[in-house]
Amino acid sequence: SNDCYRKRLYGLFEQTSVSVKPGHRCCTYCHRTCTCSGGVCAEPFPSYESYQNVVTLPTRFRDVDPDDKTLVRALLEEHQACLIKSTAHVFTSTAACTGFS
Repeated sequence: SNDCYRKRLYGLFEQTSVSVKPGHRCCTYCHRTCTCSGGVCAEPFPSYESYQNVVTLPTRFRDVDPDDKTLVRALLEEHQACLIKSTAHVFTSTAACTGFS
């Protein structure tokens, strides 16, 4: 996003929302654009917001036999039917209640 996160979130509930000054006390976006120390923010970026904390796991693949795909689909459809039976009185769609579309 290219805008203050606080203004976006509070804007849903308030008619006028403003960013907090200095920017490093407002949100992640404002901290990145903060110029409180004459052009550059002196406050360090919070470590919990760092992209260095993102863990990348190796991707694994396996080949699936077409018969196995058919079997899994049939079992999932059977499970969906059981879920629909037990949710006879729902106020929303069965897809929303069961997770199946």
